Amino acid sequence: MNMGSCAIEIMKYLNRLLIVSILSLSFQVSFAGSELFEKAKEKYQLKDYMGAVKDFTKVLESDSQNFEAYFFRGSAKKELSDYFGAIQDFTKVLRYQSDHKLALQSRGEAKSKLLDYRGAILDFDAVLKMDPKNTEALYNRGMAQMSLNAYKESIDDFTKLIDLDVNQVDAYYLRGLIRIQAGELEKGCLDLSKAGELGDQIAYEKIQTLCVPK
Repeated sequence: MNMGSCAIEIMKYLNRLLIVSILSLSFQVSFAGSELFEKAKEKYQLKDYMGAVKDFTKVLESDSQNFEAYFFRGSAKKELSDYFGAIQDFTKVLRYQSDHKLALQSRGEAKSKLLDYRGAILDFDAVLKMDPKNTEALYNRGMAQMSLNAYKESIDDFTKLIDLDVNQVDAYYLRGLIRIQAGELEKGCLDLSKAGELGDQIAYEKIQTLCVPK
């Protein structure tokens, strides 16, 4: 083997070593990131939300496209009442996966906490477009509509909830209050009565104050 051929073989060998080293390093970084991600999830599940935010932030420092880390960090921030920060993280999740129902639902809930009911309704609409029987989205959208005094829309959402589950005590209670506010006294009082039948003591207190002539 001449000197030229020998040099070429040495270069090939060094290149193979370099590739192996890079792959090994990538695996170590990936494993460490995965280990930290699981640690952060465990903190979230234990309701150590501050610790979870800190660890998910470390995960994102090494993997800025880990949308699940953004989702969990956003969820932890929401539990800490950092609604602006949570919305920012959920929005990043949706840039990677626009049909992430939990991110849409959670962002809508955070927007409601900030009294951005119209923005929240848009997120709940998106969830319900994908999953029309999503009871959580129906309930939250109904609450947002109620806050905007959109009585018909709110009644419609709580009615859909009742159609999905006839034992939806909160839906009967809230629909009853809205109907009374909208001038439908008898229907509203009957809803409160049904909520009472299902075990809501406060519904009977409302009946005494709203449904009995003074």
